[in-house]
Amino acid sequence: MIRIVAISYGGAFVLICLVAAFCLLLPASLAAEVSPRSFRIVEDTQSRTVRYLPKEPSDLVVILSHGFSRSPERMAGHASALAERGVTVWVPDLYSLMGGKKSRQKNVDFLLGLVSELAHANLKVILAGHSAGGALSFMTAVEAQGEGLPITSLILLDAVPWDETIDAAAQLQPLPLLSLTSESSSMNAWLKVEKLHGAIGFDFTELHLVGSSHVDPENPPGTFSKSFGSEEGRDLYSQLLLRYVTGDDFGGFVDEQTEIGTITKTP
Repeated sequence: MIRIVAISYGGAFVLICLVAAFCLLLPASLAAEVSPRSFRIVEDTQSRTVRYLPKEPSDLVVILSHGFSRSPERMAGHASALAERGVTVWVPDLYSLMGGKKSRQKNVDFLLGLVSELAHANLKVILAGHSAGGALSFMTAVEAQGEGLPITSLILLDAVPWDETIDAAAQLQPLPLLSLTSESSSMNAWLKVEKLHGAIGFDFTELHLVGSSHVDPENPPGTFSKSFGSEEGRDLYSQLLLRYVTGDDFGGFVDEQTEIGTITKTP
């Protein structure tokens, strides 16, 4: 008997149905080979998260936040790639940010609750986020440290900080931090994240992706991202995120890309 689980990812549901229907037409020995996926996806509406759960998980969990006015679907590609390698990923469905500072704090409190749940389960938590999601991840890391909740590392994908994010930067205690930036544009507030970088009180890794767009961290890209981004930029963001989290020759890959000119390192 084959059970089909509906996942609210638009075209993903259609794809699952088609694969399942195809499996029904095959001998059992062949049908088992059609779905090599080593993880499952659970949409937890109560906790407002989409969870990518490997069959054989490590003790790492990435809380991967989407950007302003986007949705968890925009992080699905990254989450799937990480889950294939045994890393659990929770993609939160962020609350609207249209309410100013109050709504930003509501999202930080939301993310902090997820961190607390995972930390108390003795799991290693990585906070990562794109655009506004990067700023929220940063602010959550500051508050988590203040509450004694350990953060394994922090990853910013062309983050766009608010003034209060920059003001809080001096409170962030040293931890592994990777900040990836795209070309300056109105979409990333003309690289306002550089002001955040200047306010951080310890050394961290900052890489600039030459020629990339602010929308390139979206994976899969939406219509807007396809129009203003590039396949090369999307692939580079994906490779860097995956390699940094899994430790798959991150340094060697960065050196290779620096040599060919697709990445510049900030001293």
